[in-house]
Amino acid sequence: MKVRPHIMRNIIFLIVISMGLKSYGQVQFFQGSWKELLAEAKKKNKPIWVDFYAVWCGPCKMMAKNTFENKEVGDFSNANYIAYKIDAEKGEGPELADKYQINAYPTIVFLDANGNHIKNSVGYKTPEQFISELKENMNIKKEGSSATETPVNFYQGSWADLLKEAQKTGKPFWVDFYAVWCGPCKMMSSRTFKDNNVGQFSNQNFIAYKLDCEKGEGPQLATKNKINAYPTIIAFDANGNEINRHVGFMDAIQFQEWLKKSLEKLGKKGKGPQGNNNMPNYQFKDYWNLKENLYQQTQSSVLSSDEQKRRYEQAYQLGIKKDDYSYEDLVHKWSTEAQKSYIWKYDIGFYLGAKKYDKIIEIVEPLFEAQQLSDEELHWIALEFLKAEYAKPQIIKWLNASIRTQSTPEKLDTKAGLYYLMGKSQDALDYANQSLKTNKQLESAQIIKTLANQAVIAKNNQE
Repeated sequence: MKVRPHIMRNIIFLIVISMGLKSYGQVQFFQGSWKELLAEAKKKNKPIWVDFYAVWCGPCKMMAKNTFENKEVGDFSNANYIAYKIDAEKGEGPELADKYQINAYPTIVFLDANGNHIKNSVGYKTPEQFISELKENMNIKKEGSSATETPVNFYQGSWADLLKEAQKTGKPFWVDFYAVWCGPCKMMSSRTFKDNNVGQFSNQNFIAYKLDCEKGEGPQLATKNKINAYPTIIAFDANGNEINRHVGFMDAIQFQEWLKKSLEKLGKKGKGPQGNNNMPNYQFKDYWNLKENLYQQTQSSVLSSDEQKRRYEQAYQLGIKKDDYSYEDLVHKWSTEAQKSYIWKYDIGFYLGAKKYDKIIEIVEPLFEAQQLSDEELHWIALEFLKAEYAKPQIIKWLNASIRTQSTPEKLDTKAGLYYLMGKSQDALDYANQSLKTNKQLESAQIIKTLANQAVIAKNNQE
């Protein structure tokens, strides 16, 4: 069969113009390298939005299906933007995710037609919410007021000057104790402290200060404040009394949550850039109070005898006192009494009391990998961390294994609480909703849902 020349020309034309685009439902995503994307945006004078996702991310898949396949979203995006998808964990993804400070998935990054960064939008969005964001950011230019860079403003002066300024203004202050050779310190300086949301929140509520621990006043103040690792961030009240401390790197979301908790310890409520109260009506302790009965039941099941409970409490109290020697003597005694298989439980009690949470992770991880822990024990460990208001990805991993064995609304609720502590409020909201689908009357899930939802709204308002 012969194909007429003019028809062939049309076919070739359609093939050519479609090579640079890939359709996910209604939204057409540009196909090509990052460099080619920026060139295309400049050529067409169109702003860009980029979906940073991970293949394992549930909310990413939901957004791809529910939002990007929506006809209204597709029509508006295709007419006004160049859209792009990038797997944040392969190819160019990790480097670009680091550049744009991607800390959770999905994150939509908005750029103007010249490739200048406008803002990040974190978390799942419905079609209506996403269209609203597309409209809001469509005509913003980098030089516009909506894209003002607001890094942390660090106070310049001596330690004595800092204390005077804090007393004069009545403001609490936080100090970054660092060393010039420290890699995580550099990461916090280049990423966390330059984040707009962190800068706005810190500048509104604190005085910030950086101290090189190896020169000038640094060594003396590092010794006085018991600095043993870098970076160490300490929050002080206006009179110079320590109220909170963290050792190690924090990303922007984690650091802002840490600042908020520091204010909570002072009995203050933080203000965002508009001066609105960003703290939820509920507090995390209200959520934990409703989890207390579940925690007691789970612990009683794991520590199955009165003797185990007594030893666990004894280990915990020695941990509070940081009495390593007495605890080692007890462990030696207990080990000779054919109770060695239970020692890991007492170790958890001791290190919880001592607040050495990383040590607990070191104890549990090998047991987990060797599949020596039951689903109930894994949930108990997660609850212990939840009670201590401490969360890390490893704990989520252990709890996931427990959920795979037997999923319950209580475990999903625990997972929501851990994500909330990690600053991943959208994930916390998703799992709270999953928990409530199974048990609508679970009050703790209702509270964590409220806390997470208000955190998502506050974050979006700051963006």
